[in-house]
Amino acid sequence: PATVLSGPILDSLRTPWVGGSNLWWAEAALTVPGGVGGVFLQDGVPYIYLTDTTRRVEAVEGLTDLGLIGPPFDVESVVAVQARWDFAQLADWYEYLVPKVVPHLRSSDIQEGRNRLEFGVADEPGRELMEGVLKTLDLPCNLVAIRIAPTIGF
Repeated sequence: PATVLSGPILDSLRTPWVGGSNLWWAEAALTVPGGVGGVFLQDGVPYIYLTDTTRRVEAVEGLTDLGLIGPPFDVESVVAVQARWDFAQLADWYEYLVPKVVPHLRSSDIQEGRNRLEFGVADEPGRELMEGVLKTLDLPCNLVAIRIAPTIGF
């Protein structure tokens, strides 16, 4: 089952959620029916992660009303996918974990297209160090994916 952060841990976070579009999506997860975990396109097909897939129509309408989605995300074409976490829960986990892994972090993302968090590291030793940090925490399975993100040259 999806594990959420406890009240005391949530209260200790430096901010309620990350800013920008992540804040909009986290707020939508709490106000739009269905527990929105994210939206994505795959091969031209629009998908929406929901913790309650029976609320697909209401979720699409709610996100459209908020201006967070538009065509091709319409009620008839969107496929609902079972989410483990809504976006607000992912944002909570993100805010909790990033400060703990920052020394090893090259990139980070709330990956709504996969309903998880993704952290990038420079190399294999960095991955091993980050895994070591994450293993000390009581994390649910499949919450975090770690990938090696080589330096981008300009």
